Amino acid sequence: MRRLSGPDALPDLEGTELGATAWREVGPAAVSGFAEVTGDRQWIHLDAVRAADGPFGAPVVHGLHLVAMVPSMVDEVLAVDGVDHVLNKGVERVRFAAPVPVGARVRGRVEVVSARARPRGYWEAVHRVHVERDGVPEPVCAVAVTYLYREQDPRVR
Repeated sequence: MRRLSGPDALPDLEGTELGATAWREVGPAAVSGFAEVTGDRQWIHLDAVRAADGPFGAPVVHGLHLVAMVPSMVDEVLAVDGVDHVLNKGVERVRFAAPVPVGARVRGRVEVVSARARPRGYWEAVHRVHVERDGVPEPVCAVAVTYLYREQDPRVR
């Protein structure tokens, strides 16, 4: 975990890989819960019998489920003190390179791509996250997320 004293230290990390998160299993309960919340109940994710005859030979995790895990991955490797809130400004350049079978373990490898000061006390940082699947040499998903870190007003404690 990299801990910064404030968001003004983010530009010093440009081009730096912050490391990888712990492995986490994406089990059937998580996939079912994601399907329930999003309404995406496609058989390829939920029906083991039908998915066995499908293109991947087993149920696979929703791609957007992997993307939804990215903020917690960034939080696991980077803490920025001296902020009163963090906003998700955008998700870009999402690519799915390989399926993730339900029950597989994944982790995120996080890099700070860029960071700059913005108006009203905000700092904007773009983090690139490569989602890796245990046992697979190449990332299964790549995504860039842009965050706005709001500096804490020094008068407010």
